[in-house]
Amino acid sequence: MKNNRFAYLVVFMTVAASAQAVTYTVSKLPTLGGSTSRAGSINNSGTVVGLSFLPDNSTYRATLFQGETATDLGTLGGTLSGAAGINSAGNIVGAAYLPAGNAHAFLYDGVMRDLGHLGGGISSANDINDLNQAVGASHVAGNTATHAVLFDSGNVIDLGTFGGTHSNALAINNHGQIVGYASTPGSPGSEPDHAFLYENGILKDLGTLGGGTSYAQGINDSGVIVGRSTITGSNFTHAFVYQNGSMIDIGTLGGSSSRATAINNAGQIAGSSEVIGSSQNHVFIYQNNTMTDIHTLIAPGSGWELTQANAMNDAGVIVGLGYYNGVFQGYVATPETVPEPATLSIIGLAGLVAFRKKRK
Repeated sequence: MKNNRFAYLVVFMTVAASAQAVTYTVSKLPTLGGSTSRAGSINNSGTVVGLSFLPDNSTYRATLFQGETATDLGTLGGTLSGAAGINSAGNIVGAAYLPAGNAHAFLYDGVMRDLGHLGGGISSANDINDLNQAVGASHVAGNTATHAVLFDSGNVIDLGTFGGTHSNALAINNHGQIVGYASTPGSPGSEPDHAFLYENGILKDLGTLGGGTSYAQGINDSGVIVGRSTITGSNFTHAFVYQNGSMIDIGTLGGSSSRATAINNAGQIAGSSEVIGSSQNHVFIYQNNTMTDIHTLIAPGSGWELTQANAMNDAGVIVGLGYYNGVFQGYVATPETVPEPATLSIIGLAGLVAFRKKRK
């Protein structure tokens, strides 16, 4: 009888564990003394990077955020800087100004180091992987055209374009696969951008959702890519996921446009979308083929309206920008699993079954 009692309890508890709901707790980033901060990226340890304004509210610095502590990462000798990416080891990339006024991509590993450029004097870094390979963009020598670049072991590698003048690399995974966008041939000022995947020295055009442009903004370690693309017969963009050679429209939150900006190794996608009845985009979480407005998962009266999702780690923690009581701020949105009411009844029933059998 002991074994039977235990079996009943295990079955009921298994059912109970599956009946869970997810909510998000949203917190505001600290500052370096100014009124606001901006979130750029987050790693799997929960460390956030971005920028914060100083007390004058006009000067901003690349910032490391850990809990309630904000750390100024400095500059390359100029006044301004901002951080855009962080890897598992805590190494950080972004862009910082030099005394002469130009901004250069940097790597911060305890000291801010200049990553260089393609000869045009200006560069920036957007992301870094666990191999310390960073990606971004740089002006090329002789003109102001901007090309996507890979910063690797002291080298600045030009990833090229699709025949147009410009490109930009936005994300890199731990296998060295890079995504971004590159211009295609066109008249001056009108060169449609297409999403790309760069691997093994080849820049691959990922196409569009039927419109003229597309932008790849995130890639996970399985090579699944997310971004946005204009749709057939419209200037509106829809969020997409690209895998197995196909670009798939994942829709909107009811409005005309959406964009996907981050994907983690669990396959969760974060982004933002127009919604009916709001003048602002709302952040969404997309999983199990369903797009959910994150505001339906936040306690009412929080004071937050989350409008941009900039990054997400493997635990599903999202960082980005939004309005807190009307002031534009960086945020950290942390998912929490809580039992639904039905779950509690099932647990109670499991206990009752076990108790009755014990009395017999």
